[in-house]
Amino acid sequence: MKFPEGLAEIRFLKEIDGFNYLSIKQNDDEFINLPEEFEEAELPEIFLKEIRQEQYEMAEALRKDYQFKAIIYNDIELSASQMARQNMLGIILPQDGLENDLYWKDIKENPQTFAINDLKEILKIISNRDTKLYYIEAQVKKEIDLKLSSSSLQTFDLNSSWQNHEEAYLQS
Repeated sequence: MKFPEGLAEIRFLKEIDGFNYLSIKQNDDEFINLPEEFEEAELPEIFLKEIRQEQYEMAEALRKDYQFKAIIYNDIELSASQMARQNMLGIILPQDGLENDLYWKDIKENPQTFAINDLKEILKIISNRDTKLYYIEAQVKKEIDLKLSSSSLQTFDLNSSWQNHEEAYLQS
């Protein structure tokens, strides 16, 4: 079998029903132009499902990476970890109506003074960001669902898709 010149990588992906499925990369190009005698075989639905699942998991990991990044409130960098969120709720819920100053540590462990309304505003900022991130993740997953071949799924640029949907979200 003769492959086109400039082939940079051939990688074995999986054997399904006696057929070997390969990933082909030509130099730095995302697309490879194969001669006419090379036709993309139809892959079993289970294989496409596995590739989609990998893309879904990468989208979820990207969302979590953004979701738990620190936030800035009044020029103070604060944790947005799951633990920090739960602790803030634990302070806010029983303190309803009280105006005592509360102490909370910033990302560098320096104590900061906040009122209950400050913590409520911090949680609102976190919640708004979460809403945006879950929306973007859902849009990226819908885009993944529209990819009908293994090559379109494997060349799917998750970061670019995320950025495009984030820009669209911010414009709406």
